[in-house]
Amino acid sequence: MFTVASNSIGTGRIENPKFLEGVDSEIALARLVVTILCDGNIQENKKGIDYYESNIERIVKIELGLQEFGYVPLNPIWNEKQRLYSSYLSNVFNIIVQYLGLEVDDKTIQNPELRTEFAEGFSWTALCAFIEDTIPEDGHFKPWRSSC
Repeated sequence: MFTVASNSIGTGRIENPKFLEGVDSEIALARLVVTILCDGNIQENKKGIDYYESNIERIVKIELGLQEFGYVPLNPIWNEKQRLYSSYLSNVFNIIVQYLGLEVDDKTIQNPELRTEFAEGFSWTALCAFIEDTIPEDGHFKPWRSSC
């Protein structure tokens, strides 16, 4: 069955969504959280997530990781003035990460009120995936805070 979820203008779509369970879902969520914490802007009212990245190779890696949720094309657009690519993630991802405790804001990782509950129930494998995905962004991880 072919299903598409997108916003009203057709961006941020998820085609053939997958419903993950167990460790696979934890790993996919951990990688999604890192992506958004490092380079995302969670919009208010669960409208979606703007994703910014200057490195096209990183975008390809992120897009491959998002395929765990279904076919999620990022369709990056180069912004010459800002010297980076911009993409849009579905409001479905916005709802997920807000449910996990991420705050609405740009560069949410810098928010000192960031809740860490999203990681408390994760398996060791998922936590390793979280940490692994901060490495390309020159990040670090402490029990109470992470930085990208």
